[in-house]
Amino acid sequence: MSYYYHAGGHNRNYVNESHYDYDLAQKPFKDFVFAVAERDQLDIWPSKRFIFFQLFDFEGDFVVDWVNHTERLDEDLRLMAFCHSYGYSIKKPQRVARKGHSYLEFYDQELIDLVRKVWHRELSLFGYDFEISDFDSALISGKVSNAIKKSLKYNWIEDKMTINGEVLV
Repeated sequence: MSYYYHAGGHNRNYVNESHYDYDLAQKPFKDFVFAVAERDQLDIWPSKRFIFFQLFDFEGDFVVDWVNHTERLDEDLRLMAFCHSYGYSIKKPQRVARKGHSYLEFYDQELIDLVRKVWHRELSLFGYDFEISDFDSALISGKVSNAIKKSLKYNWIEDKMTINGEVLV
């Protein structure tokens, strides 16, 4: 949803008609997701590749020390600040999406099945699912231990992610 809103300028504070997905994001959300999922691997945006490839360096090593979830951002930021001996005060959140709506309103079963098929790694790594999200059992959440960092590898050329040498599928 957030990329759809960003690319399509659906928040008037972020309109960019020259964004490469602006025209596509003027279509209904379901059409947008299907179009992105069906892109060729060589298109400008690596839609069928791991979409969080920027978490890895060019050698494929996981380089992030901390991962927050937007759904519990205040809690995650408070914990991160505490662990690093920083102060933290809650600010009023900026809403980009429509208030009072669940993201599930935008997904029918066909779209859920597509997202699970194409972006299964992202869902499992970060503890997301359409029925219930379990961030506490996510592989990547909060402070990322050195053991996790060493176990995760991503080969962006082959689009393969491994955990302790085992390919994540």
